[in-house]
Amino acid sequence: MKLNWGTGLTIFIVIFCLGIFVFMYVAFNNDIELVEEDYYPKELNYQSQIDQMENVQKLGEQVQIEKSDNFISLKFPASQSEDSIQGQILIYRPSNEKLDLTYRIKLDSNNMQQISTDVLVPGKYLFKIAWAYQGIAYYQELTFIY
Repeated sequence: MKLNWGTGLTIFIVIFCLGIFVFMYVAFNNDIELVEEDYYPKELNYQSQIDQMENVQKLGEQVQIEKSDNFISLKFPASQSEDSIQGQILIYRPSNEKLDLTYRIKLDSNNMQQISTDVLVPGKYLFKIAWAYQGIAYYQELTFIY
């Protein structure tokens, strides 16, 4: 069978259009995840977060993270008493927002909070710790690989 140039051109255009439609189908069915849903309002408040991070630097002590067998321990500064600290810990998983966890800060007598590793899936986590002590706000981020 012999093809003329008109038939070849028509076959090329049909294959090209099919390729475009397949590309559009795949592109529209991909799930696009933003780092954070409400990133714009958070960006407007970022200066207060910077101030809170500077408060941690002025304090001279930072929250320390340690892993034991079944727990992750967060040790808060010894200069702050455990009953006066209020805040929250966001365990942020960059690769999957469904694995994010939030805890209220509840320290023991050693200024430590323990979090069970049973709820964590192996991978990279970012601990976003925001707390207040005697009216001063603090914020610290710790990277943790489990």
